Amino acid sequence: MRRFRFRLRRYLRLKERLEEIQRVETLRQEGRVEDLNRLGRVLLAEEAEVRGVLAPERGRRWSGQTQEEHYRYFLRLKQEEAMNHQALEVETRVLGEKRALLIERSRERRTVERLKERRAGAWREEAEKEERGELDDIGGLSARRAREKGAILFKLVLGTLMLAAAAFCALAWTNWLRDGEVGFPALRAPFDALAQRRVREQVLAFDFEQQVRRRKRDALVAEAVARAPALVVEEKEGYKRTLEIIRQKEENLRQKEEELRARELAVERGERDLRADMNIRSNLEKRIDEKWRDLSELEDKRTRELAAEKERKLHELAQTVSSQNPKAAAELLLQVAFPDLRDPDAPPFPPGEKIEGRELVVELMGRLKAKNRAEILDRMVKSDPAHSALLLDLLDNVRTGIEPD
Repeated sequence: MRRFRFRLRRYLRLKERLEEIQRVETLRQEGRVEDLNRLGRVLLAEEAEVRGVLAPERGRRWSGQTQEEHYRYFLRLKQEEAMNHQALEVETRVLGEKRALLIERSRERRTVERLKERRAGAWREEAEKEERGELDDIGGLSARRAREKGAILFKLVLGTLMLAAAAFCALAWTNWLRDGEVGFPALRAPFDALAQRRVREQVLAFDFEQQVRRRKRDALVAEAVARAPALVVEEKEGYKRTLEIIRQKEENLRQKEEELRARELAVERGERDLRADMNIRSNLEKRIDEKWRDLSELEDKRTRELAAEKERKLHELAQTVSSQNPKAAAELLLQVAFPDLRDPDAPPFPPGEKIEGRELVVELMGRLKAKNRAEILDRMVKSDPAHSALLLDLLDNVRTGIEPD
């Protein structure tokens, strides 16, 4: 009996390979979306923390410059959240497309598998049909031989078999009761020989029946040729056409297998190229991460240096103001805090990137000793009470930088 062979097995392997590649791409896209979601949660947590820092009940602890830096960091967080949201929408849309393509690949693979199952079922039915036919032929031959031998021979053989079976069962039972196993090879030998002889007889009978059938078929063919030679010739021509059609189908299947092999090679090359591109991309991402860490370290270092330089300058200015005469220091601070806008050399207001005007005065007065600050405020009140009251209010309630004007 011929073995089952599915001619589209290479095509099925190709569909399985394509589905596996698409599943890998979908998992990678899901990883990207999950990374963006994780980044969004981190940004939201950081935003909530910055909001808490900038709250009015906590904002009084910070200076104006610190509050301004916190506010700029808050705006940068909002910008990063918007960019992350846009990227998440794009990646989510791409993920949906990849999932739809994965479903399509899986549907194609299942279609080919169902075709294979139907072909296998048809092959099993045909094999079972052939096996039943052979068993029927063997059974019919045995029945005919038994009828030819006669009833007397059948009874003798049957009696002999029954006596031998009874003796074998008795000996086996006795041996089993005594030793726990059947250990009589001599008793098993006749039955083995009888079984082999019957098998040989059945095989010889089957061969004889096949020879009889072949002779009858040859006789019928010779008779048909004698009666209608033209029909035989036409039948032979039909056989030739059928063989030609079969050869054409085999050639078409061979071409399809070659095409599938070429597509499989193309898919393998594409997979290798994709792995190479992914490796290049991974290396680029590592280099970008390293550069980003270096830039972040440089930025942090520069920020610390600027903060240290600013702190040093403010400390020197505070010492300078404390060493001045209270009256001169008061006039100087009032002029810095409330410059004459008509003067072209007056500093800009409100302050920009640098600490200027009222913020500078508030910062310096906060660094002075209580005694020096009291003397300077006393001189300020005598010269300009309104502006002095405003400076005192700023000293008591520092703006956070995010209150509406």
